[in-house]
Amino acid sequence: RTKEIGIRKSLGATPWSIVSMILQEALVITGLAGYAGLAVGCATIGGISYALSTFGMESEFFANPQINLTTALTAIAVLTASGLAAGLVPGIRAASVNPVVALRDE
Repeated sequence: RTKEIGIRKSLGATPWSIVSMILQEALVITGLAGYAGLAVGCATIGGISYALSTFGMESEFFANPQINLTTALTAIAVLTASGLAAGLVPGIRAASVNPVVALRDE
């Protein structure tokens, strides 16, 4: 990616556009991972609930598992914020790369 960023900077890309590009990629990746995790979690909870009711394995500690919508949305929000924070450091680092050095490295 160093060469790609060096080419973009040599063509006149601003540091903010480089940071923005990295943050957008981080947002897409964390968003997809969050929604995929939520879907897998819902399916797992559904499967566990079905198995407990079908096989009569309910106990007082583990009966009728369910997902709280507020908790799920909060988890996705925290995941997204963490992904953006994690993408900020590489974005700032990429924006500070000298284009001549970036093109010479590869």
